[in-house]
Parts: sequence; C-alpha cells; structure tokens
Amino acid sequence: MVLKEATKEAIYLNNMLNYFNNILKLDYTTDSISIILVDNESAKKLAENPEFHKRSKYIDIIYHYTRDAIQNNIIKIVPIPTKDNIADIITKNTTKNVFNLLYPKIIWQI
Repeated sequence: MVLKEATKEAIYLNNMLNYFNNILKLDYTTDSISIILVDNESAKKLAENPEFHKRSKYIDIIYHYTRDAIQNNIIKIVPIPTKDNIADIITKNTTKNVFNLLYPKIIWQI
C-alpha cells in the first residue's frame, strides 16, 4: 500500500515539475526515473513481477499501478538495507545503538 502511495507521489511531483518547467521556461529536464527505496523485499517482488501469486490475489490489484509505472520507466524500486534505513528511527522502536547509528545520517540529509 505504501509503495503505491509513494509511486503516486513520485508521479505527481514529476508532473508538477514538468508543469512549472513549461510555464517558467526553465532548462530543467524531468526525464530521469524516480527512485523509490524499499526495505520490504516481498513488496518489491510483487510490484516488479507480473505473474499471478496464489497467496496475493487480493492485494494484487494494488500493485498494478506500481507495475505500470515500473514498466513505463517512470519509477525504479531499489532495496535499502535496514541498517541504512533512516525512516526506522521514526517508524519503529529502536535501540539506543540503532538510533546512534542512524541519527548522523539524518543530520547529513538535512
């Protein structure tokens, strides 16, 4: 579900940049593929593989939108290891060691 929402957001932002580029006559090109980092290998496989999965027939509809975006080279899904996923600080209970490992990466991003 979150992957579908991230795909929708990436497409929206890309379209918005194209719109402003056309209005303001900027030299910015948005032909590059948006990269979405995913830490769930199952979600990545379901989104990229168009074959039918017996255990996922009810959630399969959600991934059609994402699959179309991948096949049309609008987005690319890249796995991110848990040790590098800075979103874990705000989405999961982390130990002090994990927090101390990930916190400097957040500061670097700002």
